Amino acid sequence: MNKGIYAIVAETHQLLDQYIEIHDELIASPKGIIAILKKIFKPIKFCSYSQGLNAIYMVLSARLLELEVMDNHSLSENEFQLKQILIQYILDLREAVEKLIKINQNSEKWMDGKTYSIWAYKRDLKEYQVLIDSYSATGLRLNQILKGQEKKIWK
Repeated sequence: MNKGIYAIVAETHQLLDQYIEIHDELIASPKGIIAILKKIFKPIKFCSYSQGLNAIYMVLSARLLELEVMDNHSLSENEFQLKQILIQYILDLREAVEKLIKINQNSEKWMDGKTYSIWAYKRDLKEYQVLIDSYSATGLRLNQILKGQEKKIWK
């Protein structure tokens, strides 16, 4: 059993959690009147979000490189399949992170008085949603593979 792949899966899940936390702060609509009021009066920490998103992007890139140089001959057929879908998942997630970085940067520029039209923002959000849908679909396939392998391990 190649523990390296499973370690990357676990780390990728942690990175996903960090990314979702930033996404929720920047993009997600608050639910309920109290949450809306809190979000309206809470300062947006664009710089902090940029640092967090860039760190996530860099770690995803490093893990992608680790997977790409991993010796396929040392992997079982199931691990090879897991590696392939994990590579695609990381690529998809990294692309969504990159788009959120750009949205965050443009929003920060807008707050500083530079141009970022509502149309450009809405276009970016639509493109971003497509990327979210893509990594989510790949994540479902990844989870199915992991569940299938879990059943084989515990038999």
